Amino acid sequence: MPHAPLLLPDVGGSRTDIALDQVRAASREVARSLAGTLVVVSPHARTTGVYASARGGLRGFAVPHADAAYAVDRDVSARVASGWGRPTADEPLDHGVVVPLQLLDWQEPVVAIGLAEDEPDLPEVALSLSTALAEVAEWHEMSVVASVNGGAGVTPRAPLTQLPHGIALEEELTAALEGDVVSLATVAPRLAAEAGSCSLGPLLVFAHLFAHASVRVLAHEWPYGVGYPVALAEQR
Repeated sequence: MPHAPLLLPDVGGSRTDIALDQVRAASREVARSLAGTLVVVSPHARTTGVYASARGGLRGFAVPHADAAYAVDRDVSARVASGWGRPTADEPLDHGVVVPLQLLDWQEPVVAIGLAEDEPDLPEVALSLSTALAEVAEWHEMSVVASVNGGAGVTPRAPLTQLPHGIALEEELTAALEGDVVSLATVAPRLAAEAGSCSLGPLLVFAHLFAHASVRVLAHEWPYGVGYPVALAEQR
């Protein structure tokens, strides 16, 4: 799921945009399919780790009314942190966690995981996180949300304006999701390096966890020149 604050109906005067409505509708479909404890993996943490509390908001985006508090599944959070070998962080949730939770209208306990924006070895960190999540999932039912924006240069409206391979890389992302998500291990680094995507870490986690799974792409739009994919993976 994407994490752009503009996806929230009360942000930026975006209520009537058809593309955003499609992303929101797809998010509601995802919400109906979730089961067990919800785990959200964000690429926008200050430090890599598992959030110890679930306070968060969008004040950094001048949206004070988006503040929210969520219950944390402390047992599952502690097990993930222990298996991963990473600390718990008593920091406010970043927007990569808050926006998906609000799009899902989630009310139940969560496990919130943040990957630091300057994490030096994302492929290794993503692999170790995926291993820890898979081990916990063997005894505890959970759903995992990879908080993901696509490229940031798809059209002239994008933050990076239009990049030469912007649209082609979004199409490669869709093809990887609709095919075998293992191929995300190749597409995601290119999205980051060539298209300015912030989401290399969560995409790699998704690829590891759902290799060979059945995936449905529910929406993939770029109304502001940034890719907003919503896809649902279900283990066979």
